[in-house]
Amino acid sequence: MIGDTATVAGQVATDAAQAALDAVTASNGALALRGTSTTSLAVSAGTKTLTTQTGKQFTAGNYVTISRTSAPTTLMHGVVTSYIGSTLIVEVATIAGSGTFTDWTIALSGASGEQGPSGNGVMPYVAKTGAYTVVTTDRGSLIDCTSGTFTLSFQACATLGADWSVYIRNSGTGVITFDPSGSELIDGDSTFTLYPGCSCCVQCDGGGLRKVGVYQISSFQCIHVRDEKPSGTAGGTSSSGSNTRVLNTVVINSIPGASLSSNKVTLPPGVYVFAAHAPVGIGSGAHRLNLYNYTNSSNVLTGRNTAAPSSGAAFASGNDGQFTLSVASDLELRHYISAGVATYGLGSASSTGDAEVYADLIIWKAI
Repeated sequence: MIGDTATVAGQVATDAAQAALDAVTASNGALALRGTSTTSLAVSAGTKTLTTQTGKQFTAGNYVTISRTSAPTTLMHGVVTSYIGSTLIVEVATIAGSGTFTDWTIALSGASGEQGPSGNGVMPYVAKTGAYTVVTTDRGSLIDCTSGTFTLSFQACATLGADWSVYIRNSGTGVITFDPSGSELIDGDSTFTLYPGCSCCVQCDGGGLRKVGVYQISSFQCIHVRDEKPSGTAGGTSSSGSNTRVLNTVVINSIPGASLSSNKVTLPPGVYVFAAHAPVGIGSGAHRLNLYNYTNSSNVLTGRNTAAPSSGAAFASGNDGQFTLSVASDLELRHYISAGVATYGLGSASSTGDAEVYADLIIWKAI
């Protein structure tokens, strides 16, 4: 019996030693799955380079979570692209929180799963007033640009993934520019402009972005100018040849960068549609209203032939169409009139008590 007891005691000691060894092995294995870093990092998507301990199981292709040691809910999640010595490089795809910190715990994790329905028709709401990079965690959200003119950048399409989408609204008064990552495109274009009062859904196919359900209202991108004079005041004396029509009043201007000064409408580069009218006096003969580019000294579009009789009612010239400006330009209305007429050659007063309106020009920025 004494011998049996000694044998059992020996086995127990052996088992205890093995258990202790297994515990050490497990502890070492667990430690190999985690690391720490004091590298200063901003919480954001993109490439992050950290200095950590050597000998960890951070292999390229593995997913890791980099969380603040003192506040674990502030974190970044992504895939390891390189781990050599003590240098770890991670391509961060999703984040939580914000700020720049130096206390990080790095732990092996798994790939993010597909985001399921939020339930009850819930759509997360995110308000933005300045430049922002749209990331994977914004999926299904409404990003509301509430003020200012700024750029919404997008994370790389390979990171966003196929079938990712987000809703964007411009409820402010500025212009919002969508800028895909690097050389990626949105419906074949390098950028897209979302104007005030407009909205759309942006969807990713894994290699590029698409616009879906774009709601754009061209009237928000309009400048309307004209020649207004006090009631009873005639349009003015015309001369034989080219007459620069007076444009002295802005009715509305919602085109960023557009303005009116010295009878000239200044426009930024873009594609435009316009309509113009201007009257002449009786006896003016043949006349034509041209939209003229003062910047490059050429007609944008020549107006239609019209003639005013020597008696009876006078006629108004009209001109409308589409044009493109490659550079910012100053435009005028130039009225060719074959016979000058004093006082009312540029229009007769109606004297109704309301302002007299003569030359009239409306320009819409095509969207």
